[in-house]
Amino acid sequence: MRVYQTEEIKNIALLGNDGAGKTTLTEALLYEAGVIKRRGRISQHNTVSDYFPVEHEYGYSVFSTVFHTEFNGKKLNIIDCPGADDFVGQALTALNVTDTAILLLNGQYGPEVGTQNHFRYTEKLAKPVIFLVNQLDSEKCDYNMVVERLVENHGSKIVQVQYPLNEGPGFNALIDVLLMKKYSWGPEGGVPTIEDIPASEMDKAMELHAKLVEAAAENDEELMEKFFMEEALTEDELRMGIRKGLATRSMFPVFCVCAGKDMGVRRLMEFLGNVVPFVTDMPAQHNTRGEEVALDAKAPTSLYFFKTAVEPHIGEVQYFKVMSGCVKSGDDLTNADRGSKERIGTIYACAGQTRIEVGEMKAGDIGCTVKLKDVKTGNTLNNKEVEHRFDFIKYPNAKYSRAIKPVNSSEMEKLMAALLKMRQEDPTWVVEQSKELRQVIDLDKTPMVLHFRIATHGGTCPENTHPFPVSDSVAVLQKTEATCALGVAHNGVIHSVVPRKGISDTMEYVATQLAPLTRALPTWYENADALTLVKNAIASKMAVLNGKGEITLIGDFVEHDGVSYSNRSYEGRTRTSRRY
Repeated sequence: MRVYQTEEIKNIALLGNDGAGKTTLTEALLYEAGVIKRRGRISQHNTVSDYFPVEHEYGYSVFSTVFHTEFNGKKLNIIDCPGADDFVGQALTALNVTDTAILLLNGQYGPEVGTQNHFRYTEKLAKPVIFLVNQLDSEKCDYNMVVERLVENHGSKIVQVQYPLNEGPGFNALIDVLLMKKYSWGPEGGVPTIEDIPASEMDKAMELHAKLVEAAAENDEELMEKFFMEEALTEDELRMGIRKGLATRSMFPVFCVCAGKDMGVRRLMEFLGNVVPFVTDMPAQHNTRGEEVALDAKAPTSLYFFKTAVEPHIGEVQYFKVMSGCVKSGDDLTNADRGSKERIGTIYACAGQTRIEVGEMKAGDIGCTVKLKDVKTGNTLNNKEVEHRFDFIKYPNAKYSRAIKPVNSSEMEKLMAALLKMRQEDPTWVVEQSKELRQVIDLDKTPMVLHFRIATHGGTCPENTHPFPVSDSVAVLQKTEATCALGVAHNGVIHSVVPRKGISDTMEYVATQLAPLTRALPTWYENADALTLVKNAIASKMAVLNGKGEITLIGDFVEHDGVSYSNRSYEGRTRTSRRY
């Protein structure tokens, strides 16, 4: 793999709500770029992006995945992020070290809660945004509805670059109003057939093309003058205007793909390579002293380590961004945060679990290395000419706290080691030892997958892992001799129920014990009995029923009568039922 110069590198975060198809799109991007020879499937547990056992267990992304593609002489570093707000730390980390965000939308549902949360993060960090409508072959796909909702949310900044033909199960073509061409595919997708726009679509295509030209011209005075004189721009001028519009967030282009059938993906990559801002087009980063650190390959070397993954048989894999200068295998650097010396081993370009050895990386590039002695997430390594430190990633406060106790006291050391590894992987996890309570307290964003992750890292599954909100009111069923059950309600969402009876009568038992909690639920639960809530949650995969007779309701949505309710961002509002 050749060494890419700073002006040839683009860093992109792939965001979107659960179920939008980010992992499937990742497979198609890697396949089109030739990084993989065959596209994996989530159901077969063979995708590049979701390769941890916990992700196979739950069927969705838990960790962000760094990968790269080489396309038309450009290097695209892309970070695929989990869609659930439970893992928001992964998305925030990715946005801080990349320069452009792709917000993937499910063509059936349009902007969802996760989409809007992610957009707020891009707004706060002033990152360019591309909206990408996926799953155009779904029976309930409604592209016009998606665009209408985007316009409602973002106004005239929404600019269509493409629109689909034959959306639904027969989808096989789209119109590109930037190139003014029709793209069509066979049943297997892949390389498109490119044709002139048919007469039946010409009026609509010309109207959208005119809007695109006007939106691009508004971002440059010379282009605006030419637009007023000629009402037209060349293809290169259009690209320049769109790039400037993206960088200033004055326009949000809308593209179309069907990632599952590899339709539209190659054209998307062309746009990413030709139009999306390079790392040099974006504002420079500042160190902790407020000094601007330019992305200059000739400057002293400085690396920021933004992510750690703990992999079996390898240990810690450390992911970094080259903030300035260049890095080579064998470089001796100093850890500005810990004062220790480090020698860089082999450096790699990332593709999920696959790593490709490279000789050198320039400023702005993203890579990884292994077997560093004393580097933690958030540390900076410099050569002897500079003393930069970076602390630009700000994570939200924890939403849950819980006491954790090992099965027996002899396992405490293993448990603490596992918790510290989890902290390395996800900085939103905080572990405290309370002297007053004489307990180990875990503070985090999610009530999910704690047992599994601790076991993965060599710890013993703890006895007490029921999530208690850090600040919100809690309704609790205390243990009694008659019931011996514990339930927790957070803003009306029941998170965990552990009955102490046989699995055969678990449902009825849980319904009985949850009845006192119904008065703590919001008004839209008033017609739902506890048994119905539990059954619907299990049927919609919002709950887990295991062989020990334990029921755990997970996530932010509880489904009833075909409607999902969210308490976190849109209290009392409803949306079409969709989860996982």
